[in-house]
Amino acid sequence: MSSRRCHDIARDRGQAVVEFALTLPVVVLTICLVAEVGAVTIDQIRLVHLCREATRVASVSADPESAARNFMATANGDDVDIEVMVSDDVVTVALTRIHRTETPLIGALLPEVTMHEQLSMYTE
Repeated sequence: MSSRRCHDIARDRGQAVVEFALTLPVVVLTICLVAEVGAVTIDQIRLVHLCREATRVASVSADPESAARNFMATANGDDVDIEVMVSDDVVTVALTRIHRTETPLIGALLPEVTMHEQLSMYTE
């Protein structure tokens, strides 16, 4: 093998290392962003289910507001703001939660997301 050919192989390896070093931060940032979007999606689904359950509990209770608040306290809904509205024979529960980004790199791009959910049911 000639020395010229060995020199080309060494240069190609150096180029691959530089390309890897330049693309690695983009790949890591993309993975972190996808993970954070997944966490926000999971929190939104959790909020939908909490709202459904709180509304159901409120609709079958004699005191809908306290029943919904008690349910949220027992369902680890401490970080969720709840609003209960009762009119005629309809109970409406509105939940709001702020998802704060815990990933350091993504915090600058996606600092916090405010999620809302509202559901109404007839009282029983």
